[in-house]
Amino acid sequence: METEYLRFLLREMNSMFDAIVDPSAWRLLMAGTMTRLLNCDSLLDLATTHKINKDGLYQSLDTISPPRWLRRLIKRGRQKLAEHLRKWHAGDPSYKSRHFITLCADDFTRSARGNVGGWSGLFYSGALKRVVLGINVEALCAVVGDGLEVIILDVRIVPPAHEGPGQPPLTLNEWLRGSLRRLSACLKTMGTNLHGCPLSVDAAYVSPENIDLIEQLEMHLVSKLSANRKVEGDVGGAIMAKVGYFAGLAIFVEHHRCRFLPGEDGVEYQRNTVHVPSLRRDVLAVTFLRETDFVVYFTTKLGMKTITLRNILRYRWQLERIFWILKQDIGIGDIHNQKENRVETRIYLHLIFAQVAREAANVFNCSPKDIIRSIRCSPKRALQELGFHSAFATEQFLGPVSTTPLAA
Repeated sequence: METEYLRFLLREMNSMFDAIVDPSAWRLLMAGTMTRLLNCDSLLDLATTHKINKDGLYQSLDTISPPRWLRRLIKRGRQKLAEHLRKWHAGDPSYKSRHFITLCADDFTRSARGNVGGWSGLFYSGALKRVVLGINVEALCAVVGDGLEVIILDVRIVPPAHEGPGQPPLTLNEWLRGSLRRLSACLKTMGTNLHGCPLSVDAAYVSPENIDLIEQLEMHLVSKLSANRKVEGDVGGAIMAKVGYFAGLAIFVEHHRCRFLPGEDGVEYQRNTVHVPSLRRDVLAVTFLRETDFVVYFTTKLGMKTITLRNILRYRWQLERIFWILKQDIGIGDIHNQKENRVETRIYLHLIFAQVAREAANVFNCSPKDIIRSIRCSPKRALQELGFHSAFATEQFLGPVSTTPLAA
C-alpha cells in the first residue's frame, strides 16, 4: 500500500509539472519538495544525507518562475470546482445537501528567523496569540460536502508592511475580494457560478465591502461576530449594545427560547435577528451556549438553519488542516533560503503537494497524515521511485563499476 500511495502522489505531481519541467529537473524538484518526508530538515541536509548534488537542487528551483507554479495550482483548482458546481446546480435536493460546496478563506503565520528572501515580517500568529516575525500565507479553498474534497483555489504569500514611497501591499480583505472576483469571472467562462454557496471566514474578513461583494455574487457569509461590534435588536424592548452584552441579556431575558443543538452534547443555542450598524444590514445572530461561556456567530442568510450554520463554520477547519499539514508534515517551516524566488517557489510546491496529498487521501479513504507517515517510514523507496539508484546515490548514474578479485 505504501508504494501505491507514493506512486499516486508522484503521478499527480508529474501531471502538474508536465510540459513545463525537464525530466532531469523533475526528480530534483520532487526530492526538494519531499525534503521533510525524506527525514531531512533542509535542502543542504537532503544533499548531504542522500548524496544529491546541492547545486542541482537549487538550480531546479530556478527553472520555472513562481507565478507559473501558482497558475498551475489555481487552474487545477478552478477546473475541479467547476465540475462540482455543475453537478451541484443540476442535482436534486438530496444530492445538493450531501455535496454542499462551501468556500473558506483564512491565513496562517509560521515563525521565521532572518529575512527569508524578504518575505518575513511582523504578523499575528493565531496559534501563539501574539505578533511574531514570520511568513504569512493567505488561501482560499472550497470544501465539498462534509470534507469529501478540499480544493485550493488561490494563494498569496503576504508581503511584509513597508515604509516609504510606493504602493502598500494589499490587505487581507482586498486580496480576498480580488480573488473572489477573478474566480467568479473564470467560472462564468466555464458555464457555472457561485450562486447559493456560503463563504466561511474568520472575523478579520468581516467588512461591509466584503459583504457587498458576496451579495453581488449571490452568496452568503458565515463568520464569528466580533465582540466589539454593536448590534440593535429586540430583547423585551429595543436595545443597542455590544455583541457580548446583547447576547448575555437575550439569554437571561428569553432563556425559554434556548434549544439544544442536535449532535452536540450539552450545547444550547438561541437565534436573534439583529441589525449591525457597522455592516449596514440585518443578520441572523446565533448564540451557542457552552458550560462556561458562549460565542456568537452570524450569517447574512436570515433563514439559515442553525445546524447548517454550525456545519459551515466547521468546514473552515478543513483549510486549517491543510495549514497544519504544511507546517508539521510537509515542512514549510524548513524553508531557509535567502533568495526571494526560491522561497516563493518552494512554498507553492509545498501547497501543490499538500493538495495532491489531500486528493490521495480521498482516493485511498484515509487521512493525509497516514500517507505522509508511510512515505517517511521508507525514504529509500521514495528515492528509488524518483529514479535515484539508492538512498545514497547521486542524481547521475556513473555507469558500471569494474570488478576486482578479492584478496585472499
